[in-house]
Formats: sequence, structure tokens, C-alpha cells
Amino acid sequence: METCYGVKVHAKKRMRDGDHEWLIPHFVYYGGLNHGKMQTTSNHYAATAMTQNLAEQVAAKLNKSGLKATVCDLFADPDTLIHDTFVDIAEEARPPV
Repeated sequence: METCYGVKVHAKKRMRDGDHEWLIPHFVYYGGLNHGKMQTTSNHYAATAMTQNLAEQVAAKLNKSGLKATVCDLFADPDTLIHDTFVDIAEEARPPV
């Protein structure tokens, strides 16, 4: 297995039991963009695998937007595509040819 990196997005999840409500810590993994909207997943194996540098840039971008994000380790099979640019994860458009 190879070590790569992902981004965890932290939040609070609202729980309810009858009239009683409370918040619990919750996180999801960054899954890239789809039609310009951020996708997340609760499964580590479906998270977007990135280089450490790209994961740090994505986390910084999410933190700047008001979310709480941290870089985390992911384990990948040798066949896993590890993204290393914003273009790879659809955060930026490809440059014109």
C-alpha cells in the first residue's frame, strides 16, 4: 500500500430523539467537484487521493471559504490515481491548447 493524502471536512451533525436535540462532531472526506459543486463522501476509500502539497492547498482553500478542513493520510492501492494539480480534481479549468 502507498500513502497519499486526502482532506477531511469537519462539521457538526444534528441528532434528535423525540424533543431532545444535540450536536455531535462529524466529518466527511473531500470527493472533488461535480458540476461546480463540492462532493463529499463518508468512505475513506472513495475520497480523492492527492499529493500532500495538493491536499494542503485544498484544505487552505476550504478553510478560507469558511469550512473547517484538515489534511489526513489515506492508504491507496498501487493502481490508485493520486492527483497532484487542481486541474486533476476539477478545481480549475484546463489551460487552452
